[in-house]
Amino acid sequence: MSNAFISLGEETVAEYLAEHPDFFVGHESLLLSMRLPHTVPGAVSLVERQAALLRERVGTLEKTLRDLHTQAHANERLAARMHQLALALIAAGSPCEVLEATRTRLCTDFDLAGVLIGLKEGHSLIMPCLTPAQGELWPALFALKAAQIPRTSPALRELLVAHGLPETASVAAIPLRGTSFSGAMLLVKREPQGFAQDMGTLFLEQIGDLVSAALAHAQ
Repeated sequence: MSNAFISLGEETVAEYLAEHPDFFVGHESLLLSMRLPHTVPGAVSLVERQAALLRERVGTLEKTLRDLHTQAHANERLAARMHQLALALIAAGSPCEVLEATRTRLCTDFDLAGVLIGLKEGHSLIMPCLTPAQGELWPALFALKAAQIPRTSPALRELLVAHGLPETASVAAIPLRGTSFSGAMLLVKREPQGFAQDMGTLFLEQIGDLVSAALAHAQ
């Protein structure tokens, strides 16, 4: 018996519970720390209710653990893909090889329909393998300060179609920055919801950092 109950008096507590038989409705958390005797067979006892609450709590914890386990495996796979991308970029010896490694690894490992890369005019990188950035969307992409998931627009659909990609595809836009160049990269997934508006951009930022560093190193 707790000190609080002793100060009130056992009879007072018993009388209060007798007058308020539904007291534990709304105070069910108290049942988890109580020692309760079994009641007569056939009745729904406090012990049974306590056991039910414990089962519910265990079920919730098990689901949380399963979700964490699933997320951990997803993060491991993503980290492994990022590692392979980094290795491919390190092995690239020229800007064109950097672009080829970027497209190959991202399309293969991240199941992309395509990767579009554009550099702002006046950059110091002269690459015959780089298609000129044409279309009204590129100036806005070059002005990006951080990775984002742009909303579908006529300009975006036009750009996708011009490169033979589905106009209903979803896109992630990533800025590219170096001391002597700036540009942008579009990662294209076939599924309209492949890149969702509410998804995080941490790994997208890291991809942009890797490609930017590789391009700067390969100049």
